[in-house]
Amino acid sequence: MNTARLSAVILGISVMLFAATLFAEDSVIALAGLEGNVLVKIAPSTKWANAAVDQKLKAKDAIKTGDDGKVLLEFSDKSSVALKKNTEVTIKDLVWTDATRKADLNMTIGDLRAVINKAGSPSQFKVRTPTAICEARGTVFYLIVTGTETRVFVTEGAVNFSNAAGGNTYVVVQNMTAVSNLSGTVSEPRELTGAEKEQALAGWDGVITEPYSAPEVQVGNEAFNDDSQVTPENPGEKPASQI
Repeated sequence: MNTARLSAVILGISVMLFAATLFAEDSVIALAGLEGNVLVKIAPSTKWANAAVDQKLKAKDAIKTGDDGKVLLEFSDKSSVALKKNTEVTIKDLVWTDATRKADLNMTIGDLRAVINKAGSPSQFKVRTPTAICEARGTVFYLIVTGTETRVFVTEGAVNFSNAAGGNTYVVVQNMTAVSNLSGTVSEPRELTGAEKEQALAGWDGVITEPYSAPEVQVGNEAFNDDSQVTPENPGEKPASQI
């Protein structure tokens, strides 16, 4: 192999390695703030260890909070996931770059708030629980997961909310809630009462206060009237805006 060709091969390999490094750095979610007892499990280890601020998690890693724990996780574009006490989440899949934003989380129990920035490339953000699948793009929503049900509350944008066992899906829009349970059913979305909304928004203070202004999104089904549209899996579903 002549010198020029060898140099070209070396340059090509260097570029590929550099791109792979950037990709790996972007495809993580960082612990932007925490308080109380917060543990992480870094794959392939099966042991829990104390979490630390600025620690980075990737696909297959897990995080959980104790009785006094709270944590704020941030993506590279400042989208975020916040967890309150007694919450456990495993990162099933994660690719978060300028070109592709995709996250798939498994949540077994607890309270989660997601703030997904609409700016930039379309995102595919999904949270799976024992009783529901919640999928959103450019949205702010809350999940409360117990052993028997999952409740969603949307403050901006809209989410597809479904039950894998029952197969039915509803679009839940701003200021509305729905519940999915072990029987396989999903309740029709309805507007929260003042007391319910106050309860849903309580406790998200301290290290998990909003680090930036919430993303601007359209309200209702129009939120998905572009190339990033989420299509409900059940063609017979009844959009929340028509309830």
